[in-house]
Amino acid sequence: MRTDAACLSCPNCGALGLKTSPVIHHMICAYVGPDYDFDTTDEGCRCPKCRRVLRDENSDWEVVGSSAFCTSCRTEFVIAP
Repeated sequence: MRTDAACLSCPNCGALGLKTSPVIHHMICAYVGPDYDFDTTDEGCRCPKCRRVLRDENSDWEVVGSSAFCTSCRTEFVIAP
């Protein structure tokens, strides 16, 4: 389920128009974090924990949710499905 960031408000300050990111679970090393934690290289995205390149979405990694970032107060939180 994709949530429209324009419809969300920050639970801390009430600001609208949050920046959202998918949360990725790297099944090889069990790291879970927003997609911007993963470095982008010529080979693909690299896990910040084990430094391996993410290969196949079905066997290496999966999207497990979404997070949001408020540019007004800099609060980051998980978006409920």
